[in-house]
Amino acid sequence: MQLAAPAGADPGPGDGVITGWMKRKGGPLLLVLVVLGVVYAVAVVGFRFLSGRPMDGQPRTDATFFTRATVSVRPHVTRPSRWSMLAGWQRAVVRVVVLVAVAVWCRWWLADAAGAVLAARAGGVGVAVAVVVYVAYRGRRWRLDVEVVEPLAAALRPVLGHPASLPARRFLRIPRVLVSLPPSRMQRAVGDVVDRYVEWRDAELENRPGWVWVLGLGSGRWRDAWVERRPGSRLMRWWLRVVSVRAAVAIRRAGRRERRRASARVVVKIPHTMGAVPEDARAALLAHSAVKLGGEWVPEWHLRGSSPQLRLRHREYPPRRVDFAAMAPRMLLTGSTELALGLTIGSRTVTIDVETDSPHVLLSMGTGAGKSVLLRLLAAQALRKGWAVILLDYKQDHYWAQNLIDEGMTGLFYFRKIEDIHNTLIRLEGIRQYRSDVDFDARGGQEMQRVLVLFEEMNVSVNMLRAYWQSVRVKGQPAKSPALTAFGALAGAGRSARMHLVAVGQYLTAQVFGGPEARENFGARVLGRYSAASWRTLVPEFGAPPARSLVRGRVQVCQGETRAETQVAFLTHDEVAAWARGGLAGVVPAGELPFSWELPSGPLAAVEGDVPGNGEVPSPRSGLRLVQGGGTSGDDPTGGELLADDVRLPLSEWVGLGTLPGTYEAVRKRAQRDRARFPRSPDDRYSLGQVRAWHESWDRPGGDPADPPVEGSAGAADG
Repeated sequence: MQLAAPAGADPGPGDGVITGWMKRKGGPLLLVLVVLGVVYAVAVVGFRFLSGRPMDGQPRTDATFFTRATVSVRPHVTRPSRWSMLAGWQRAVVRVVVLVAVAVWCRWWLADAAGAVLAARAGGVGVAVAVVVYVAYRGRRWRLDVEVVEPLAAALRPVLGHPASLPARRFLRIPRVLVSLPPSRMQRAVGDVVDRYVEWRDAELENRPGWVWVLGLGSGRWRDAWVERRPGSRLMRWWLRVVSVRAAVAIRRAGRRERRRASARVVVKIPHTMGAVPEDARAALLAHSAVKLGGEWVPEWHLRGSSPQLRLRHREYPPRRVDFAAMAPRMLLTGSTELALGLTIGSRTVTIDVETDSPHVLLSMGTGAGKSVLLRLLAAQALRKGWAVILLDYKQDHYWAQNLIDEGMTGLFYFRKIEDIHNTLIRLEGIRQYRSDVDFDARGGQEMQRVLVLFEEMNVSVNMLRAYWQSVRVKGQPAKSPALTAFGALAGAGRSARMHLVAVGQYLTAQVFGGPEARENFGARVLGRYSAASWRTLVPEFGAPPARSLVRGRVQVCQGETRAETQVAFLTHDEVAAWARGGLAGVVPAGELPFSWELPSGPLAAVEGDVPGNGEVPSPRSGLRLVQGGGTSGDDPTGGELLADDVRLPLSEWVGLGTLPGTYEAVRKRAQRDRARFPRSPDDRYSLGQVRAWHESWDRPGGDPADPPVEGSAGAADG
């Protein structure tokens, strides 16, 4: 169809209206111009499209084809879009990829419309998933950007000389693993709902069978009550395996996160115009970073090369508090001879192996450093592993131990009086000698139950032991306290007898141990709130002492060539009792030699007698049980248990039994004055017949008129 010719026109035959008009009015030139205009427009649009420039030709940032933008070139725009900040080649790649994808899809749609529609739907689903993932990721980063990155960037821009329009991501990078954000309002609300559900669930599942909590439907508190009623069930053994695997996985995840945290750095890019970075600028950068990020940061300046930058490494500390929930899975994974102390940098568990690392442990800790807390932790683990625990506590501070004993805890022994501590150490040396013989002879291949001796506040206890021995020592006995001699023997040879010492004090010098050779047996040394003199005395090989921490429970664990700053785990009295009862506490496995105890009355001077080989280790006095108390002359001082005449005891023990009335000092002075009738003995030991005969001679004529009157033995039994 041809258009009508305009008025006055004389169209030729076969010419259209437009063609004829162009011939008469110079139409070829106009056509050329139109074609050139279209070509130019296509070329300009194509060039802008392929070079990554803005399609309208108006630049918004200072980006080039190869470099990203740094600032906005429009004064009214302070924060340009991400698209405008990209380099030209990056925008060109995105445009070409999108254009090719649309062209391929259109070609596919022309060939197979149904397949193209299906592919479009699948692509739409993929795009939706990608958008959801991106939004979730940006949601996690959004709080970090708003609460940490942007405030720090605003403080650093004037120092670095950056304009306010420069985005923070262009010169500042903060890994999310280095920042611990408080829970948001939504997270707190969800946590409250979960807590209410747990309370309701516990009330509903109170009387349900055990498989309920195995499936994860019961809380830890209700589960513990069920386990306490059925400690040895098959379900319980299976659950312990599951808990061990879960604990190992959780600890591995925590370690992986801590390793990422240790390798992460906050990066601040330094502009080349700053040169060497003046000292005031460096101080300002570090000050702003410490205020906005919190904590302590170690600067690492990297000013060489084409990308000068400041890297900030977070100074790592152990956790400020380690509770039972954090420590329980780690204690489950310790070996049969390992004792866990707490967590160090990176939430790594610090343990001491009494079989391979050090048989004995030294705790030199000042007031408030957590000595009692650490002893509770060690005692709970030892009892759970089936060890026997002996606590020597002259300051009488560990009432939790007495509570456990009153509740029926076996394997735990608690001594507070100085005479009991004296006799206990001598008794332990006798048991060590017997156990060493058993271990040397390999009698039946028996394994002996391990014994952990906790010696509290040795600085005071050792002085009291010396004073006590001087008050009860008789002529011919060694001047050194036999209790301290026994302690030195246990320190030197206790490892082979499965007997381990934990020496506790504020300043443990060689004099406290009776010599430097005894102290050298304590290979693992724990120091807390120490003085410089204590550090140089106990661990001089580790150089200058680090700064003391005032955090309660923060200690330095030194063993071998390693030193680890450690936060001691804090367990309450109820948690100690629950953990001690949860394992082998009070249970001696078949085939092992059990540890038995019976503290004799009266002061012991040395270890004597043979110990039966039936597994029961009686008192060091050949199994003879001496009952403290008695009556006047003629009464049986042993309360009905007759003593053989060949039993020979020191004079102090006969006074303690009540055979000789009065105090020991008075009886000793009488013996010195009455040398004519006092029985003779080369070893200062006397039989019951000799002591009674001498006592009966007191009332005969010729006795010393200055002698004190005979006192009733009931009132003089503790003399």
